[in-house]
Amino acid sequence: MKIYILSVLFLCIAIFDCPAGILNYDNNPDLTEAFRYCAENNYGYSEDVPGTDIKGADRAKAEFYYLKYLETEKHSFQRARVYTQIGVLYTTAFNEKKGEKCDLVKAKEYFEKALECEPQRIDSTMIRTRFMLSSVATKPCTLDRVKSKMVLYNFLLTLDSAYLLNNFLPETPSEQEYFDYVKANGSPSDEKGKFAGYSESIKRKITIILEEMPSDVDMIIHNVTDDAIYSDAPIEGLNYIMQQLPDSAVTHKKYVQEAINKLANPVVEEQLQTMLNEFAPQSQSGKAVMADITVRRRFIPEAQLAEKDGSPFLFDLASGVNIEMSLTGKYSDEGFDEKSATLAKGDMLWTGKLVTCRGAMLVPIKQESARPYKHTKDKYISSYEIELKNLPYTVLIKNADSMYFLIKIINADENGITVLYNQIPKEKASELMTEDSTIK
Repeated sequence: MKIYILSVLFLCIAIFDCPAGILNYDNNPDLTEAFRYCAENNYGYSEDVPGTDIKGADRAKAEFYYLKYLETEKHSFQRARVYTQIGVLYTTAFNEKKGEKCDLVKAKEYFEKALECEPQRIDSTMIRTRFMLSSVATKPCTLDRVKSKMVLYNFLLTLDSAYLLNNFLPETPSEQEYFDYVKANGSPSDEKGKFAGYSESIKRKITIILEEMPSDVDMIIHNVTDDAIYSDAPIEGLNYIMQQLPDSAVTHKKYVQEAINKLANPVVEEQLQTMLNEFAPQSQSGKAVMADITVRRRFIPEAQLAEKDGSPFLFDLASGVNIEMSLTGKYSDEGFDEKSATLAKGDMLWTGKLVTCRGAMLVPIKQESARPYKHTKDKYISSYEIELKNLPYTVLIKNADSMYFLIKIINADENGITVLYNQIPKEKASELMTEDSTIK
């Protein structure tokens, strides 16, 4: 028996309780039978657990008993859960050995019925329903799919503790009674009476949902970005995502912008090969030897945005990574210099200008002599204002360890810069420099 977890299509839905958080609160025999045949309910099958039979999972029987149960079950919260579970049987949980296959049309019908039952109230089951519906309701890798998932993304961002407290989906009739009482009378004063423990129990469930929310929205962004990239109009799709992202979603904007940068620069591979052919040692065939020198492609974030987001922004050329750097003052302050010196790492950062620190410096080269940068030197850092209208722009940097790096800026925007770079020998660096440059 196979349980299909379509992680790319349906995000990572396995994080939710199975099956669909349905409680058999009145020991209904039809629901018991539905659980017995439900593939997802038997995923954790063990011979020691009575009532589970992984070989006996049967979608047709599970669906039959779920629907039979709904003939008498009237609570909308329970009906929504059951419809969601039947939809799951047609998307991610079915018994292949019995010839069962994914059926997104039927799944869509059931997920829509679930939302008809509970269009507003929320818990992990209804979030799952929306996750699934955002995928099955549209064709994969289309602009419609992108728009559908961004609706879900922005909906999830509206969920906070206040909204969930006022719109939480109950699991049992007694919880429904509790919510009805609160709506009519406010929170019960006697927490030791009929509704003892209800308030704390619901708050715990809400806390779990809110704790999982960051990973949920991260998954949506990664998933919807892939949908856009592989669609017929990738740039249009990615730009739509960027338009829908709030200003506070700095990390998500960076992720999508990197995808845009990559698609918008089809000459990147050509530039890589050009740099390799120009600076790598030559083999007998005249081609660059990849094993001897590596061109790296990196994104260097705008320092102030990255700092607010808690992301590393100080780029270290030797290791090729952005370094964590806590900051209490300006980049030109002594404190920043002392911290970078203590780290013994970090050569440059991006602020809209290229900023070098820890003794690193830009060296003028012949290739860009028609577009010279403007250099401003402070006590601890140097800033270089570069012409960015016609990229790529190439710079040569010498770091504090007297290592030379050729850097080609291939994209720049408000989020940062994308560069190609590699280390080159001192002799080769000397050939690139303008006549007024010197090697020390």
